[in-house]
Amino acid sequence: MTEAEDELEFDRMEREADYAFRLHLPVEWMPLPARVRFDPPLTESELLRFSETNDIVWIEREADGAIYMRPIAPTIVAMYSGHILADVSIWAETDGRGTCCGRAGWCLPDGSMRGASISWILTEKLNRFTKEERKGFVATAPDFVIEFMSSHHDRAYLEQKMGQWIANGVQLAWLIDSDSRTVTIYRPGEEPEVLIDPSSIQGTGPVRGFELAMGRVWE
Repeated sequence: MTEAEDELEFDRMEREADYAFRLHLPVEWMPLPARVRFDPPLTESELLRFSETNDIVWIEREADGAIYMRPIAPTIVAMYSGHILADVSIWAETDGRGTCCGRAGWCLPDGSMRGASISWILTEKLNRFTKEERKGFVATAPDFVIEFMSSHHDRAYLEQKMGQWIANGVQLAWLIDSDSRTVTIYRPGEEPEVLIDPSSIQGTGPVRGFELAMGRVWE
């Protein structure tokens, strides 16, 4: 091998080592929540691989490129979010206009990638993307989002995130807080509406006709 070829091989190995480090950052050792900046920023494919590799934490990308990480949901939140995901999925199947997703990531117009606990998107919008594109984080906003407040969340951060969903095209978003027994409803062009201890929530806008019974959440 010539000296020039040696240099090219060394450069290739160095790039591969850097790529491996970027995707296998030992997040389990980090105090969470945390923000990390990569230089250069992760590409779309690297962000997907990084999320898959570190699935023990919840990973999102801020609009400025920073990677935000927090613990995954505690058991009690996972339990009632699972019930709600099933309710939305059953309604979506009957309604026929859209698709329900659990823990899906969406690349938003402002450059961020946000993960929604539960989201619903019109099928005609989702069908604009190829099967290959849907294997990654689809570059659009869902139409409806449900998020959950838990002890692992910073309330101010999550409220900001809810506003970001709306600013990027989501038509309706619900923030459910089981500790305070409240549901905050976000809509474009309106102030958030807070429901205190509701027995059920009525869907509006894109999910008009959907009703979520809250009994299992408040138990």
